[in-house]
Amino acid sequence: MNISSMSIKRPVTVTMVMLIVVLLGFVSLSDLSLDLYPEIEIPIAIVSTTYSGVGPQEIEELVTKPIEGVLGTVSGVSGVSSTSSEGSSLVILEFDFGTDIESAAQEMREKLDMIRDFLPDDASSPVVFKINPNSFPIMQYSITSEKGLLEAQRIVENKIESRIERIDGVASIDFTGGYEDEVEILLNASKLQGYGLTNSQVANILRAENLDLPGGEVNKGSKALTVRTLGEFTSVQEIANLPISLNTGAIIKLSDIAEINLKVKTLSAINRVNGESSIGFSVTKQTGYNTVQVSDAVSKEMDKIIEEESTLSIINIYDASMFINQSIGNVATAGIVGGLLAVLIIYLFLRNIGSTLVIGISIPVSIIATFFIMFNAGITLNLMTLGGLALGIGMLVDNSIVVLENIYRFRDMGYSRFDAAKEGAKEVGMAVTASTLTTVAVFLPIVFVEGITSTMFKELALTVTFSLLSSLVVSLTVVPMLASKLLKIDHSKDKKKRYSWFDKLFGKVENNYRKLLSVAIKHKLLTVLVAVIIFAISIVTAMDIGAEFLPSMD
Repeated sequence: MNISSMSIKRPVTVTMVMLIVVLLGFVSLSDLSLDLYPEIEIPIAIVSTTYSGVGPQEIEELVTKPIEGVLGTVSGVSGVSSTSSEGSSLVILEFDFGTDIESAAQEMREKLDMIRDFLPDDASSPVVFKINPNSFPIMQYSITSEKGLLEAQRIVENKIESRIERIDGVASIDFTGGYEDEVEILLNASKLQGYGLTNSQVANILRAENLDLPGGEVNKGSKALTVRTLGEFTSVQEIANLPISLNTGAIIKLSDIAEINLKVKTLSAINRVNGESSIGFSVTKQTGYNTVQVSDAVSKEMDKIIEEESTLSIINIYDASMFINQSIGNVATAGIVGGLLAVLIIYLFLRNIGSTLVIGISIPVSIIATFFIMFNAGITLNLMTLGGLALGIGMLVDNSIVVLENIYRFRDMGYSRFDAAKEGAKEVGMAVTASTLTTVAVFLPIVFVEGITSTMFKELALTVTFSLLSSLVVSLTVVPMLASKLLKIDHSKDKKKRYSWFDKLFGKVENNYRKLLSVAIKHKLLTVLVAVIIFAISIVTAMDIGAEFLPSMD
């Protein structure tokens, strides 16, 4: 082909282009994000509403049905289901795959605003949640202090929480296991009756008095100053001295009809590490940010906090990035071992250092070029994409082997290195292109499949496609150019004797295969019958194979 002849005639140009691609590939690899799986957007949204003290039947009639009715008109909805329980209503909406969940959630909020006035006054405002795998914590810590749990909680609330929240990519911080103060107001029923008051009246007075309200503006020279009225309670004593007006016009204090205490709220969650009470501290990342990068940033900040707060003991309970790095590392190692084994097999068969070196260069160049394409396509390094690369290594080396072996054949026939490279690449160029495009035609349609299959395997299909196309270009340009410079043939008998053990082993395999092939050709009907029987047994066996979306992991 013309591209091969041009590459042989312009070795410096091809070498420079190859080095540029390698450089861009390494830069792209350093910027590629690491994650366990491709980003998955589940097309499900949930609307949660609470209405304390109300039974399931009333919840369904007063809250669930109105919400179901208005949300059924949201575009893209494929199904609506709900659960009504005591004090709680959950409405679940399933959308068609491909629906923009962000836009759908915004439309849901607009629909809910239309019926907000028709819901009970004491019911909470409906809250829209999107099902997002990224909403789970990526890191969890257990924090204790030598001075006790209260001191640990104080440091977490006043120092650690704000510092971690400022890290780029952190969405929220949650901590459990600490103490929470609450003001307990115990009304005296007999005194209430004597003053002609009710529980609801006292509650309404407390609600109305515990407010910060805007007070308009005050002009001061050329400036307009905003004024607000501070009315929220700042101490228990202020609550006790709250004035309450009676129907007779008299005024009493809240402490005259109630007992006011500041107490610790009943704990709903308890954290323990190694038998000691602790503060549980979890970090959730923002959607679109890389788990490993956010986790590394949080770990560095936590290390600084540990150095500054000598009384604290901070234990990392869970770190999602560790599992991701280990998983990605295992797949990457498998790919590297596969590439080295491919080079070793080439060396054993061709018994030529030059040909081995050509293949040894073509494999990493094809893979590194793939990293550059992946970066520009917005693809992350995850189990799927690295699995695609590992799968592609065996196939991407095929193109280079076919071209190199044909060049080797021409060289063995006595052609010069230049002519052997030119004629050898030209003879198999179209066949290599056709075989590569055939494999691409198997994987590329996955990109256009809809649903969760496309979400999970789209990046794998693209990675295999990119690696195969890269290997095709390398096999038709870099391989002929390198072969014209490096491929040398040694016809000495001493060289062949050094590898006689491998020749004998492969010769036995070849002879046995020749005998088997001869028998198969002579007994055509029996050969076809055996093939049909094996196929039928395979179909029957396949019916007993289990099916699952993803393999189970620990």
